[in-house]
Amino acid sequence: MSVVKNLDPRDWKEEMVLAEESVQWINKLKPRFAIVCGDLIHSFPTDDPEIRQAQLDDYKKIYNKVDPSIPLVCVCG
Repeated sequence: MSVVKNLDPRDWKEEMVLAEESVQWINKLKPRFAIVCGDLIHSFPTDDPEIRQAQLDDYKKIYNKVDPSIPLVCVCG
């Protein structure tokens, strides 16, 4: 799989697709815990607050689908 980094903070569709795929794998593999290594929210706190909030909302919506029995550790990318 080839991953091309999208640097436009207003377009994170590709990241959402990959995040959804990672959740499917996490739930399928049932690890003791999972680590998300960041780079899913491109907007900084000093950027457009609406874009940042939309990215945060999408991030939470996707990763809330991880099986609750699997601890999720999220770190900055």
